[in-house]
Amino acid sequence: MVEQIDVEFGVEGNATLRGWLFVPDMPGRRPAITMAHGYAGIREHGLDRFARVFADAGFVVLVHDHRGFGVSDGLPRFDVDPWRQVADWRYAISYLESHPGVDADRIGLWGTSYAGGHALVLGATDRRLKAVVAQVPTISGFQQGLRRVAPDQVAGLEASFIDDDRRQFAGKPPATQLVVSPDPGTPAAYHSPEAVAFYSQPVPEGGALGEPSHRALRSRRAHVRTGAMGFAGVPHTPADDHRAHRHHHPHRHRAGRLRTGPAAQKARDDRRRSLRRLPALLRAVQRRGPGLVRRAPGR
Repeated sequence: MVEQIDVEFGVEGNATLRGWLFVPDMPGRRPAITMAHGYAGIREHGLDRFARVFADAGFVVLVHDHRGFGVSDGLPRFDVDPWRQVADWRYAISYLESHPGVDADRIGLWGTSYAGGHALVLGATDRRLKAVVAQVPTISGFQQGLRRVAPDQVAGLEASFIDDDRRQFAGKPPATQLVVSPDPGTPAAYHSPEAVAFYSQPVPEGGALGEPSHRALRSRRAHVRTGAMGFAGVPHTPADDHRAHRHHHPHRHRAGRLRTGPAAQKARDDRRRSLRRLPALLRAVQRRGPGLVRRAPGR
């Protein structure tokens, strides 16, 4: 038996985040999981199915809507600010810490897609977390942008960011962009049939899909989480981004050369040693939070 409760908690900026708390009918303080959705997603976009599986396994589960989305406060609405979302998520951890039914020494975090990248950042920087699950995470908005924006369209996109800055300086509201569109010619974050079906699923009144600000796209392109992988011992340097860009567009870097010298070689050697440690790290995560990785609901 699992009880689902509507809850809320305050965050910086005098805003309130709201969500669901799933509480299993089990004695004693229980381990807990804090969950949130990805880019422009809300709690009704399937998170309850995951949360119920975890709650059935004995976890207290908090599912919150990001600032500006769903039932949570926040202005401007539908503004996807990755670092603000990470900062707000720390308050969700604090909420669980303070709950009388939660064992504060056994709190884990689960994020998917864009929030999967947040999960990596929080896992690397918040020692209160004992387990982290990042489902299909966004690691590098830069590399993702290489796949989604053709090289001949980058200059126009960057010009639109600057134009939006000037409009806002003049007192006009931020420009917005659709999350999904089936028409490839319509500017939107996603165009695939799977994304259109996902974001178009029915949601309760007040949970309609909004149009994120245009600056959210700039934030996503600039947001690189690979550096947060330091918790796994994997260093990240600007050269990584350079090599990634050359990999996707080799014709633009025919004269490019890999960095040489002792420092560059040491960085490559460190990266190889770190990657060899990843299997042991994953086994450690499984030992600390078996309920987080043991089962996943059917989709």
